[in-house]
Amino acid sequence: MDKEMEKKIEQALTSIETHERVCAVQYKNIVAILEERGTRLDRLEDKLDGLYKTVIGCSLAPVIVVIAILKFI
Repeated sequence: MDKEMEKKIEQALTSIETHERVCAVQYKNIVAILEERGTRLDRLEDKLDGLYKTVIGCSLAPVIVVIAILKFI
């Protein structure tokens, strides 16, 4: 191979290695963001579960009270 071809190959390899390093850093950042958001979503899901239970409980409470009153009448 001539010197010019070797130089192009070296430049290509250097470019690929640089690209791989940049992608590795970006991948680590993406993983960190996803993990952080996953934790936030878990907390949000817990809050929504509590809200659902509260809404159902508040909806059923008057029915239960009426049934209890009717039993004692």
